[in-house]
Amino acid sequence: MRDSLNVARRTKRSLGRHSFKGNRMNSKYFALLLFGIPALSFAALGGDVSSVQSDRTQMRAKASGSSSMGSYTVHEMQTEAGTTVREYADNAGKVFAVTWQGPVKPDLGQLLGQYFSDFQQEAASGRIGRRQLKVNKPNVVILSEGRMRALAGKAYLPQAVPAGVNIEDLE
Repeated sequence: MRDSLNVARRTKRSLGRHSFKGNRMNSKYFALLLFGIPALSFAALGGDVSSVQSDRTQMRAKASGSSSMGSYTVHEMQTEAGTTVREYADNAGKVFAVTWQGPVKPDLGQLLGQYFSDFQQEAASGRIGRRQLKVNKPNVVILSEGRMRALAGKAYLPQAVPAGVNIEDLE
């Protein structure tokens, strides 16, 4: 009993030292941490190939490898939940498409980046099918479908797809 009281007192004291009260953190640095860092790691679709590593880190996924297909490169990763995610980058290094397949959806906010709001608007509109959601705009196409434990999807930028690439071949 006495040991548990001592642990509680030490914990309370140690938490007190690290509380925000009395902390002299500069507000500029706090704002950078709060707003700057998430923006730096939040771009996949439409971003450059360096975002692939950022996506892998954010989703805690393991790299399954990458392969060159001539006019583009496929970067594949697998999330902890077992979902396979592929990001397709053209030869200039721009991610023009992403696909996913597995038991759960990956972090679509991370994968879709700036286009996630289009996905959210369509989902909120109530025009979704029972097992399918499709966004079909001139600048982005997003398809998410499936049933529990068997989900798949694809998102791509029609204007950025390299010449000669059939979007139906991307899986």
